[in-house]
Amino acid sequence: MYRVLIIDDESIIADGLYEYFFKHRGDEYDIQKTYSPKEALRILDRMRIDIVITDIKMPGIDGFAVHRAVRENWPETRTVFLTSHSKFDYVYYTTQNQNTYFILKSEGFGEILSLVDQAAFDITKALLDEHIKEGDPAGAAWQARILQNVFLQRLTREAIKEPDIVWGFSLWQLPFDAGQPVYPVLIHRLQPSTTGSVTHLSGYIAQQLEQKFTCYLLHLDDQSALALFQAPDASAFRHVGDWFELVQHALEKLLGERMVIVLPTGPVAWSRLSDCRQALERRCAVFSRENQTVVCSVAATGGTDSQALVTERIDRFIFENYQEPISLVDVAAHVYLSSSYICRLYKQLKGVNVVEQIKRTRLVKSQELLKQTNMKIQDIATAVGFQSARYYINVFRKQTGMSPKEYRDQYSTM
Repeated sequence: MYRVLIIDDESIIADGLYEYFFKHRGDEYDIQKTYSPKEALRILDRMRIDIVITDIKMPGIDGFAVHRAVRENWPETRTVFLTSHSKFDYVYYTTQNQNTYFILKSEGFGEILSLVDQAAFDITKALLDEHIKEGDPAGAAWQARILQNVFLQRLTREAIKEPDIVWGFSLWQLPFDAGQPVYPVLIHRLQPSTTGSVTHLSGYIAQQLEQKFTCYLLHLDDQSALALFQAPDASAFRHVGDWFELVQHALEKLLGERMVIVLPTGPVAWSRLSDCRQALERRCAVFSRENQTVVCSVAATGGTDSQALVTERIDRFIFENYQEPISLVDVAAHVYLSSSYICRLYKQLKGVNVVEQIKRTRLVKSQELLKQTNMKIQDIATAVGFQSARYYINVFRKQTGMSPKEYRDQYSTM
């Protein structure tokens, strides 16, 4: 599921695009919006966004400044520039910067959505442009690799004392620092495939992260591999789950690869790696039995939740946080599952999208305030989590057939 962020200081444009996209791509894109470029930068710092749709001319920070900030953190993110004016400078900027697109607002929401679909396709294609190739195992380097592999396999199966870990790292010249924690990721293929072994597939995934992390891949069986990552700073792992979700989506869409990818909630000490592997495998087994593709997180010694319990936790999180600007990403992070998985699961069990449930909860709470208080409409909109009174009124009318004022006049108990 690709994440889309709409940025426009004109609320009527941002709201219109949001509603149109949600209607036509609500099950394919995780769509967010903001009227403030400053808030957009905060969102972009907090999570991966795959496609940014931004107005160019905005007060304080323009769309080009937003793009430069995006490019620093997420160079593969696509940026779609919206404008009411076809100026040469605007078009020239997109020709000089990769992964950017330009479209006039006057072309309409349908054309804008088509351009966003193209951007999503471009992301998927770019992720898989490199060939997955067999290595050439030969010579002393290959023998050393085997010995390293034997030691790391043992480390993932049994608890080893820290002095022995340090000794093993030194003896087998492992590329890791024994004093720094490790971030293990379990990659499990749900069915046999013609695109190569799970090791090659996992190796391709690991290669994409080699610029940021020290990586090592352990083959577990014909369908599973354990990728080990290490970085000098634990904060480097903040967005790894987002990246894996993007790659898993791309591999499934283009190659038909159906996988379960399980990550820890954070790096773990080498002495706890065996416990962590067991927790990852327990979590993976649940989704394998359900034949469900998913990227999920689990605590180093965590258990698993049933589907009913997951939806219950989602409902409770929404109920406790509807006043805040929560998104599908926030809900997914709360239950340690990928956005695309909880979107499918929730709709399957509840018959409604997670984002729609957030909206419904806010509307129900606003109805209570309309009936039981004399608060202003604008204050009620803010109190229940809507970004603008105009958007709240439009949503309220669409759901109930009347305006908030008309609803208050009819049902008020004051």
